[in-house]
Amino acid sequence: SGTGWSIDVKLTASMQSNGTKSYVITNHHVIERCLASKSVTLVLSDQKRVSGTIWAWSEADDTAGSISSTFIPSLIWRCAQPQQGWWFGVYGSPLGFPGELTTGIVSSVNSLKRTLTTTAPLNTGNSGGPVFDREGRVVGLATAKYVDSEGFGIVHGTPLLCNKIINCSDLISIWAT
Repeated sequence: SGTGWSIDVKLTASMQSNGTKSYVITNHHVIERCLASKSVTLVLSDQKRVSGTIWAWSEADDTAGSISSTFIPSLIWRCAQPQQGWWFGVYGSPLGFPGELTTGIVSSVNSLKRTLTTTAPLNTGNSGGPVFDREGRVVGLATAKYVDSEGFGIVHGTPLLCNKIINCSDLISIWAT
C-alpha cells in the first residue's frame, strides 16, 4: 500500500478510447507486487474503492502510473525547481492513516538526479504521495526515509516521470529555473 495522486496531463487517444478519465502517479515499489496482473485498487479520499490498471513504470526511477475510468481531480506538477529551505507539504496515508498532511522544508536538492531530501516526516504508506510547494504544485513523490532517522525523507522529483511514465515535450520546463 502507499499513496498516489492524479496528474494533470493530456490523456493519450488510446487511454481515452479505453474510457480512462484519470492517470494516477505513485512509486514503483508501491505497485511492484501487482505487476503480474497489472490490476490495482485505488482508495479515494472519501474511502471509495475504484479499480485501476498499471499503465507504465520505471523501476530504476521508482515511479509508476495507473489509469482509472473514475474521474479523480488532478494536481498541477509544473513549477520552479525547488530550492533549499523551501516549505513543503506531504500528503498521504502514513501507517494506513488516510488523509494525513506533514510539513517540512527542502533540506537538499540534487539537480542531476532530480531528487530532494526533506525534513517533512515520511512513513510507510506515504510512498508515492504528492510533495507540494506552498502554492500547491507537486514537485515530487514521497519515496523513502533514511533508516533510523527522523526528518530526513527522500523525494523523487517530478522530472523523473518524463518520457518513462508520461510523455514530456519540454523536460526543462518541468522544474523551470
